[in-house]
Amino acid sequence: MKEMDSFFRRRDAISISKERGDRLRISNKDGTPTNIENIPSGNCIINSEAKKRIVDFMKILSDLTEWEYEENDWLCWEDMKFFQFKKGDFKGDRKTITIQTFKEFIEKKPLSWAMTSGDNIEYTLEEPDKLLK
Repeated sequence: MKEMDSFFRRRDAISISKERGDRLRISNKDGTPTNIENIPSGNCIINSEAKKRIVDFMKILSDLTEWEYEENDWLCWEDMKFFQFKKGDFKGDRKTITIQTFKEFIEKKPLSWAMTSGDNIEYTLEEPDKLLK
């Protein structure tokens, strides 16, 4: 219990308002990007402050496990492409899960989906952008 408490305190020390230290938020609830820079240029990068928080968290994990954080293995913070998708769920769409509504939903070819309760499915659609053309 003491080790877990210590871990959560270290994680919380790198947290900021509305963003826990063990997560990298890349979009707000409305889908607008956050912690991403240079979107118009097409050469996106993770904001340096957000990157520092995540690197600090990975170093905490490195301290507590036999895994070693190697910065040279993590070149993924820059030169990224920006894609925007649509998130939704059946309840928000005011739909009930029936054979017909599920079939219509699957025909939209969701990028991901999860049945989060007996009467709701949360999903992500490749709209307005597509990963594969």
